[in-house]
Amino acid sequence: MSEPRIDKELIKKYLAGNADKSEKDLVEYFIQQKGAIDMFEKVWEEQYQDMNIQPSDKISDPVRMEKWKAVIREKIDQKPGTRPVGKLRFFTFGQVAIWAILLLGSVLWGVSKFMDKPNPSKVETEWTTYTTSNGKRAIIRLSDSTVIYLGAESSLTYPTRFAAHERKVRLEGEAFFEVARDTNRPFLVISEDVVTQVLGTSFKVESFNGSPTLVSVSSGKVRVSQRLENQELRLLADLTKGQQVAWDRQKDIANTSISTPISADTFMSGKLIFEDRPLAEIVEALKRNYNLEIKIQRPSLAKRPIRIILEKNLTRRQIMDVIAAAGGFKYALDKNNGNITIF
Repeated sequence: MSEPRIDKELIKKYLAGNADKSEKDLVEYFIQQKGAIDMFEKVWEEQYQDMNIQPSDKISDPVRMEKWKAVIREKIDQKPGTRPVGKLRFFTFGQVAIWAILLLGSVLWGVSKFMDKPNPSKVETEWTTYTTSNGKRAIIRLSDSTVIYLGAESSLTYPTRFAAHERKVRLEGEAFFEVARDTNRPFLVISEDVVTQVLGTSFKVESFNGSPTLVSVSSGKVRVSQRLENQELRLLADLTKGQQVAWDRQKDIANTSISTPISADTFMSGKLIFEDRPLAEIVEALKRNYNLEIKIQRPSLAKRPIRIILEKNLTRRQIMDVIAAAGGFKYALDKNNGNITIF
């Protein structure tokens, strides 16, 4: 019988599993012919290069491939021998080598096709950033049913769809979180170098430039860590309901204390609660929430701790009267521009 006509495209079709019965018969007959291994190696080379599989994949390690192919060549160069396979038929070493190419080639062909398909866990996730202005607050509902109450002059960056192994958002400013429970995917809040991790709970995070990062817990358990330069996490505090931690990155100090748990309604109402907070931090909060211009004339007053609760609808003078009484200082209100000076 004359040698059948066969080309590389038909072999590729066979490897891909798309050949019909007559084409399969043709390829399998061709395998028996002298010199078939040369064409199969050419097809293999083209297929392997076209796949563009990462070298880290063991199955496509070039060193492994060369060793494997060297074994094939060694077998082909030997005198043809026979090896019984049950009682059915005999195969030459060259035929065995071709079947090895067919088997491994088919596997890699399937791998390459799989790699061409979008993998939900590796698809580039779209991130959204929401920013509030002075005196404004916002409610943001995430894809996992978590609700975030964003404070004034704050920014939240979050994905349209969370990853399979974790839920991560980035916060600049202040927000109250009601996290939907998911024991398989921890919820992470990234605030500069601070990572707040929960499974499902409610808590508040404050992280403004120049001020310590404050995390206070209203329900459940919260772990607060510092992300080091090598990306490892250093534990700052494990918190439960009614506890808070203040991380002063300038002094490298984390202070844990008791706090009054608040609700989302309290946070969104605009009520400001300060528990032994330095006057300088309170002044910054007043600027964000009430659009006030305040200057502290005496530096010694800036660090003075004050404990107060400010309702939302207070006038400028009422706000300052409450703070001055709690902090033991005086202030002056400029009637022309409304600026306030503390002394």
